[in-house]
Amino acid sequence: MTSQQQNNRRKEVELAALCKAIQTLNSSLNLTETLNSVMNSLIQLTEAERGCLMLRNDDGNLETRATGHSNRADENDMDMQLSHTVVQKTIETKQPILTTNAQLDSRFDKQASVVGYRLRSIVCVPLCVRDKVIGALYLDNRLKDGAFSESDIPTLIAFANQAAAAIENAHLFEAAHKERELNEALGRASAIVNSTLNIDEVLDHILEQVERVVPGDTFNIMLIEKQIAKIVRWRGNEGNQPPENTRDIPIARYPNFEKMVTTKKPVVVPNTAMDPNWVSENEEEWRFSYVAAPICIADQVVGFLNVNGYRPKQFDAADAKRLMIFAHHAATALENANLYQRLHQHADDLTRAVAKLKELDQLKNQFIQNVSHELRTPLAIIHGYATLLDDGELGELQPEQKTPVKTIRRHTKALTETVEDITLIHSLETVPLNRQPVRLDKLIHKAVRPFEEMAKKNQITLSLETPSRLPPIEGCPDHLQHVINNLLSNAFKFTSAGGSVTIKLEQRDNYVLIHTTDTGIGIPPEQRTRIFERFYQVDGSTRRRYGGMGLGLALVKEATEAHGGTVAVESEVGKGSTFTVALPIASQADMK
Repeated sequence: MTSQQQNNRRKEVELAALCKAIQTLNSSLNLTETLNSVMNSLIQLTEAERGCLMLRNDDGNLETRATGHSNRADENDMDMQLSHTVVQKTIETKQPILTTNAQLDSRFDKQASVVGYRLRSIVCVPLCVRDKVIGALYLDNRLKDGAFSESDIPTLIAFANQAAAAIENAHLFEAAHKERELNEALGRASAIVNSTLNIDEVLDHILEQVERVVPGDTFNIMLIEKQIAKIVRWRGNEGNQPPENTRDIPIARYPNFEKMVTTKKPVVVPNTAMDPNWVSENEEEWRFSYVAAPICIADQVVGFLNVNGYRPKQFDAADAKRLMIFAHHAATALENANLYQRLHQHADDLTRAVAKLKELDQLKNQFIQNVSHELRTPLAIIHGYATLLDDGELGELQPEQKTPVKTIRRHTKALTETVEDITLIHSLETVPLNRQPVRLDKLIHKAVRPFEEMAKKNQITLSLETPSRLPPIEGCPDHLQHVINNLLSNAFKFTSAGGSVTIKLEQRDNYVLIHTTDTGIGIPPEQRTRIFERFYQVDGSTRRRYGGMGLGLALVKEATEAHGGTVAVESEVGKGSTFTVALPIASQADMK
């Protein structure tokens, strides 16, 4: 076989391996198992002895997520004693690094890891997602010089790009899964609050739902009476047996309890051993992390919702936020139970007055029916109470409470409007496009009409620039209409009075381009890579007049890409943004 034939054969093998890796990465949701499989494929494809895939964690430190080894390697020697210098340099420069013999390479021959581990052939390439380095792919051979060459780099980069994409998709899937879990758990908690006035049953169900969405090990609810807290319901102990510490707990002895009573905000203790406010007792030494939220009724803390962890750094601010929502449910349940008890006591006091008793009983039944009706769904209960709080119907809010309440109210209203976007995004993943020739100028004229009144009301100049003749594209009219609507909605969302929004069509080569330009607040550079992620929002402050859950631009991107197009953004903070969607022109075959 000639040298050229050998090179061609090698390229065929590399291409086949790459295709197999892509198929593997796209066909499994078990990312760790998939990455290990890909690493083993790389070992077989190259002359590597060992390899690993390393990712940055939330703290910026590197963690090994996948490993591979050849038949020559000792499987027990897979602690991956590698050159961290090579890995760090690859990440810092965003460039591959290759050395045919690290022992003789002046860049690395003085490094302790290279000398101590007797490393020879090394190659390392970065893992990047939208120009952001998230980790590195590392291969070495301790037995052979020149095990790798420059010709290996393109193949390794291709593998790295596919692995990075799979990791990003897995993260998006995990975030969506957590969001679904939270919504379902909140729905069930709301349903039980609405279905019974048995407070023990309600609190037990709330703890059950908290366990689904907060990664704790033991859970409990404390109620306060005369500055003394006591555990009344619990979950997660062995066999759900009562915890050892069920005695009276003076709030003044525990700074974290006092802090929640004062601030009415949740607390997170990442590491109890390092927290100066943590009060440790012998039976509590197993708790290494802690998160809790106050249960408030009428601006008074009546209890605590507590979650304990066996490991340090088990909880974060997101867990505290989730816990606070469930604490609101617990407060509602307690308040309903208290209201019921007061009504019942009042009825007992009037048992000798039959007529009055019947009237009170009828009022009681009507009250329960009204509560049941108003709290029928999670959306109704959250929005109803948020509205009452925001309007001051339940008493004046503390200054620090007003913005969160307005945010809750705005987002619950936006949930209904988001359903259509969620459905469309789902259909993009599961239903083939109903393609047909589409004239974008007609869709744009249709989309602009509802925004003309909005522009006039908000003193925004709306401009439309469409050439008289543009070739049609081939796609789904409904999906493309949503793309245009969301582009306009996004532009108006961030544009203040006196500003302008312009939508323009043009043909460039074999594409029709939709430009949407606004004079809004702009997008910081560090956020432009994330604005097309599902549920991501650039600005969640009260400046946002139209709400939303961060699905609009995600829909734009996914629908555009489903049509074979692309979407790009240019922006300057304080001056505005331009979004450009490019869609391929329909071919003659598509027109038939």
